[in-house]
Amino acid sequence: MPKRWLMIAARVSYPDAGQAFGGQIYIIYDFDRYHMENNGKAIRMAIIREEDIRAGRLVSSDSRLNLLVNRATGRGNKLERDDK
Repeated sequence: MPKRWLMIAARVSYPDAGQAFGGQIYIIYDFDRYHMENNGKAIRMAIIREEDIRAGRLVSSDSRLNLLVNRATGRGNKLERDDK
């Protein structure tokens, strides 16, 4: 069975990816955009290579997963207002 590196389907949205000239694949995504707990409301990034994908695990020394790019600190989305 393939390993899921990045995504827990219900908690990830708006993924985007691009490949650099050096071969690194940059994947950026929203993580748990509606909940502050569990490190949610975050923009995260993974940097991987094709070798990592083929191996089903990180094998490249410069590959990284789950890097924090930005995190919302405010409250006020519709779900949070409806919870009160």
